[in-house]
Amino acid sequence: MVVSTLVGIAPATMSVEEACEDVHEEATMTATGLPDETVLGSSLESGSVTFDIGSPDCRIVQLDTELTAPDGELDGNSTADAELVVDFEGITLAESREPGTSESLSLDAPPWGSYEFSVEPWSAIQTPVTLTVDAVLTGDSEPSGPNADQETVVVGVVDTGINPYHDEFSADTYPGSLALDEHPSNYIEEYPEPTPSLDLTLDAPYDEARDQDDWDQVDANRLYWLPGTKIVGAYHAGGNIAGGDTVTDENGHGTASAAVAAGNTVGSCERCLIVSVEGEAGLSWALAQPWIDIVSNSWGTIGNAGVPTAGNNDLNPLGAGGETAQNTRAAVERGQTVLAAAGNGMANAFLVPQPTYTNPLAGPDWTVTVGATSVFDECGCSGDEGFITASGKPVDVSSYATGDIPAADHESTKESAQHGGTSAATPNVAGVMGETLLEAREKLGDDVGGTRDAAIAEGPAITGPHVGMLDDGKLTRAELEEAVRYTAQHSSSEWISAYPVVAPTFPVPEDLAWAQWGAEGWGVVAERTGANATDVVVGDQPMPERSFDEQQAALDEQVRAQLWGGAVEP
Repeated sequence: MVVSTLVGIAPATMSVEEACEDVHEEATMTATGLPDETVLGSSLESGSVTFDIGSPDCRIVQLDTELTAPDGELDGNSTADAELVVDFEGITLAESREPGTSESLSLDAPPWGSYEFSVEPWSAIQTPVTLTVDAVLTGDSEPSGPNADQETVVVGVVDTGINPYHDEFSADTYPGSLALDEHPSNYIEEYPEPTPSLDLTLDAPYDEARDQDDWDQVDANRLYWLPGTKIVGAYHAGGNIAGGDTVTDENGHGTASAAVAAGNTVGSCERCLIVSVEGEAGLSWALAQPWIDIVSNSWGTIGNAGVPTAGNNDLNPLGAGGETAQNTRAAVERGQTVLAAAGNGMANAFLVPQPTYTNPLAGPDWTVTVGATSVFDECGCSGDEGFITASGKPVDVSSYATGDIPAADHESTKESAQHGGTSAATPNVAGVMGETLLEAREKLGDDVGGTRDAAIAEGPAITGPHVGMLDDGKLTRAELEEAVRYTAQHSSSEWISAYPVVAPTFPVPEDLAWAQWGAEGWGVVAERTGANATDVVVGDQPMPERSFDEQQAALDEQVRAQLWGGAVEP
């Protein structure tokens, strides 16, 4: 294989302007050691070239790539259809699905870094092929403006879209101090500077048709931001859960999930910012964005179906190219926190729990798998009136999931809605983790944000009365998850139910405590437990002793590692 390297980073003696000149490269892809005219055989399963494109000072405005054959017939006489696949730092970012003589992809403002361009299946190629890459780069300045020195946390919600007109997402009711009419690139590190805005009519009764001219301009797979709201990103990708052809929400599920995570009054992180990704096809895009801190997924395969294959997930039905597990792993290794709903049991009825191990999104150990617990106490975290519902099992943590969780309506500006099941539990945990991260960044004075290999929050060391996680001036993704897990609270150890809350309950013998762990993991995560997690992070309270939970988690981790591969760091 001929491997070329395209570098958008200039030598130290060059200026930023010179370093950011547009790039054009071509690479011939053929079998190693064979002349170009040799017909490529099926012994090679794939072929690829790797390019390093851009830098912190040279952001990518647009990336265009095309795969062509000299004779104009890319697929030759093969029955297979060759596809061009673009991977960004281990995450499948895009795939072409064009039958015929060429394959091309255009990416709008993708992140800078290492890109791998591959042909799959390689056996479909009957002649040497030429890969052309054009990258438009631009010099990028440091964040500036009134929000430049403020700490932020961005929560991505992959769901059915969002109602941007609702007060839960309005700048007028936002409880933080950010000026939400400022372009996000001015205060969110690595946010794509060319991102266009959708200037909606927000100071009027709900009427989506009023802004139809704006909605008609929305392109699929392109990022927009919405001035006057906390929605710093809206991305229509498509898929089974997407509706329509804009970023709005025809179903209501996505609006409710976004509100539970980060609504201005009902969210578990009211000051967090939101990126709404409409459709599960946008998951890989969200995972590749270094400025999105947390990704919440309240969806999955029916019955948690999937085929676990550690290190090779080609058989998995979920995600582009069946690579969901690899994509989430790459994102988590970079520092992003990824949460997945455990599912609501058979037929979404909480009647029979279904295993999470086979789900390529909820199955791997590196994602936070969230179960559902029905509770009646006001904080939704513990008490004798707690019951465990039959969601997918086992889980890492759980959260409240009765069908009356406050949320936002998808067809009004002020009406409330109700959310439930693991669909509500997952964004609730995402919001709690977001609030904990935001408070850590505020303690450290970290206004950079984003996902970083070494730390997700960084600043001068902070010491408290107990050993905290900021003693070294850094907080990692693994530490954030540890703090949230260890401070989660089990619902009453005296009560457990494998059925809905209307079914009889029964005491749990000590030797069956593992059953409760399988149902709710480390316990219920809610706003009260989130406050405890923050105290643990900063050292205001000690890390709770959880030896039994550690034992159960170790057993669970062994199973997941056998199916999907081992745990990741940081």
